[in-house]
Amino acid sequence: NAGQTGTATTATIPGVSGGAECADLSITKTAPATVNAGSALTYTLAVANAGPAAANTISVGDTLPAGVTFVSASGTGWTCTNVGNVSVTCTASGLVTGADAPSITIIVTAPNQAATMNNSA
Repeated sequence: NAGQTGTATTATIPGVSGGAECADLSITKTAPATVNAGSALTYTLAVANAGPAAANTISVGDTLPAGVTFVSASGTGWTCTNVGNVSVTCTASGLVTGADAPSITIIVTAPNQAATMNNSA
């Protein structure tokens, strides 16, 4: 999953004699196949928790494609920050087992010159 990371703390802390239960998080990126030079590029990140435990805190990091200009990043329940035109990090308070988090929408401006951009999950 180049460019993306997801972490979570488990809902239960494993004991010495107990087994650890962890959140099983997945992330999916959806973006258009093409964008015009100098135009807005909007893509979404979706996070899901397959369980068996809830995730108490979720952090999603996305490396922006080279040459783009960051515009915004947001999602219901997410707090998003960016580092220049390099990356976006969004955090949420948690995600119960079997649930999908609200999508994160990231908007960037494509480079002014024609180019091939890689932006995969």
